[in-house]
Amino acid sequence: MRRFNGHSDIVYSAAFSNDGTHIVSGSKDKSVQVWDASTGAELRQLKGHFGFVYSVSFSGDSTRIVSGSRDKSVRVWDASSGAEMRRLNGHFEVVNSVAFSNDGTSIVSGSGDKSVRVWDALTGTELRRLYEHSGYVLSVAFSSDCTCIVSGSSDNSVRAWDVIACNNPWEFSSHGWIISVPHHQCLMWVPQELMKMLNLPNVVIISSEPPAIVSA
Repeated sequence: MRRFNGHSDIVYSAAFSNDGTHIVSGSKDKSVQVWDASTGAELRQLKGHFGFVYSVSFSGDSTRIVSGSRDKSVRVWDASSGAEMRRLNGHFEVVNSVAFSNDGTSIVSGSGDKSVRVWDALTGTELRRLYEHSGYVLSVAFSSDCTCIVSGSSDNSVRAWDVIACNNPWEFSSHGWIISVPHHQCLMWVPQELMKMLNLPNVVIISSEPPAIVSA
């Protein structure tokens, strides 16, 4: 086990690069720091945010870092030099979560303004603005094939979005089953009232009461 010392305040987020050689962290001290995962040495300190850094992540090829902050901005950094490459402005509240798509072409962000936003990672252009949550968006991620976005919110719901259409999101907020359909990249939602009629494999039960997700 290694301990990475360098931040002067609470660390809100940390992530490995895909190749496992580096770690990035974001802190209440408003900095993003890059570490050597093997030695624990601090390699770079990325400064530019003027609010707490709540979320950090590497791109799939480990060449870029994305960060989201209380200053309402999403920033993209060169992982090798530490230079700020892009500043993505649009959210009007805290940015709680950010992530790259696996192919590195897109970034998704979730905010206290209750929106999920999709950005072109190369130009910084806002591509889509998704408003369905009634609470703060606290977590976002892309599916591995980059076709879907999932978001979690203080409104007690998880929503899945088609990246192309980005409309009619699925809301998984009440008792029911999500069924993985074999040999297909899709899910099927079975509401609570139909659960007793079915006995199927590959089922995840989502409950509105703790524990939130229980494998069947």
